[in-house]
Amino acid sequence: MNGHVDSKSLLLISLVLLLRSVEHASAQDTWKLLNRLSYHQAMWTTATSRDGRHAVAAGKFGRAYVSSDSGDTWSARSIDIYETLMSAAYFSDSGIVLVGESGKVFRSDNHLRDWQIVAVNDADTLTCVRAVSDRAIIVTGTSGAIYRSSNAGRNWLRIYTSDAPLRAVANSSDGRFVVVGDRGTVLVSKDSGLTWRRLAESFADSVKLQCVSHVIDSIWMIAGEPSVLAQSLDDGSSWIRRVPKVGALNRYFEARALAFTSKGIGMLIDNDWYKPAAKTLFTMDSGRTWREGQCATESLSMTEMLSMKDVAFFPNSSRGVLTSTNNRVSVIRLNPEEWFWPWVYDRYVKVSDYQEGYDLDDKPIFNVPCDPNTYLWCLNKGGVNRIVEFSSVDDRAVKTWIQLDSIGWKTNDGYQEWVYNSANKLSADVMHILADSVAGRTTSGRERWGYVISTRDGGQTWMRKNIPGAVGMQRILWQSPMRGLIATRTGLKIPI
Repeated sequence: MNGHVDSKSLLLISLVLLLRSVEHASAQDTWKLLNRLSYHQAMWTTATSRDGRHAVAAGKFGRAYVSSDSGDTWSARSIDIYETLMSAAYFSDSGIVLVGESGKVFRSDNHLRDWQIVAVNDADTLTCVRAVSDRAIIVTGTSGAIYRSSNAGRNWLRIYTSDAPLRAVANSSDGRFVVVGDRGTVLVSKDSGLTWRRLAESFADSVKLQCVSHVIDSIWMIAGEPSVLAQSLDDGSSWIRRVPKVGALNRYFEARALAFTSKGIGMLIDNDWYKPAAKTLFTMDSGRTWREGQCATESLSMTEMLSMKDVAFFPNSSRGVLTSTNNRVSVIRLNPEEWFWPWVYDRYVKVSDYQEGYDLDDKPIFNVPCDPNTYLWCLNKGGVNRIVEFSSVDDRAVKTWIQLDSIGWKTNDGYQEWVYNSANKLSADVMHILADSVAGRTTSGRERWGYVISTRDGGQTWMRKNIPGAVGMQRILWQSPMRGLIATRTGLKIPI
């Protein structure tokens, strides 16, 4: 017998040893779920019940909150899915339907204490849901389909298919519906969603209609990109273009949320196309004219404005629910008789569970990994930003990096508003903050400047260095603690 091991036997022995080593390594691996959620964790949608007492907010990773006292207090709910819940609606005072990215409907008869998962179309992303009664529900999808349930979401039937993705649906209390979508699509139903009619070409194929809302009587509003805001006075048969902001005819925007109170007072949240900016716009005449309005109870940073996702009002009330990133759920209140422009609405944060141990005034900006044992979390407390370093083992705060000299990191520092993008800790004493100033160096105009804010003494003193052309800095490739190469969102690499 040959004393040498043949190649096949050697290969088999090696494979067995490799599998054992992998099995041993897997047994040693540990996984940890961080309880601090990233800035992009969002409450994507909200809805209110017809009785004016119940509300739901839902968003990414199946997270949801419910209220039974018109938004004063909220309870957490969690659906066992890892997808974004795109839209919500009440079909009864405690009956909720939610739709998401997987083509499924999540329905509950008891305010999400338990729920049923109903498959509608696994190949579709469901974008919006609305209920006209305790049985009739309409859902839209990116496949262009309209689905209808006649038994409170237990079964579904595709009743119409468009040639463009559908984005939103709204209804009146008597069963009239309007659906909007890409390629300027507008669909109308007057029989509780049983039959649908596509309108004549009112908008160009380049138009993406994102929001629709019933206002009052036969008046409807739609909004979308690029820069589309339109009103119908005849139940959707024809549309009149409206200007969302007086004197801003050439402003380019996309719509994020659109809602009206029962008295025809409306709120529009939009995003600017060309700079990181958002606006809240209001109408008192059922959508004919619009003006920009701001929060009267607190000064909101542009980061906070950009985080707003959806709004819904309680029936026969100027009180509503506003959802945002960071799992933030707020109650808002419009009081036109008290309006002193531009201060037109009140906001009260009710839920903000992105962390434990910090009050609701803490506003997270970003989180990034640090050394192998810690990670960094940027917070905004009282208008002053600080970087908190947490242990990755037990989520305990290890150190707070905050400017201690007379300048301070101000979210709104005179004519400068700061947007913080990221941070790098290179040693026990060296920290670099990557930020943008979204205001000019002078009072004469608004420009954008990229800055690196650095400390070499553990945060006792800080330096600001303007980096020309480096707006939107995300990270620095470091050669030494004070020399590196900046990487921007546009792909530029700029030495520092």
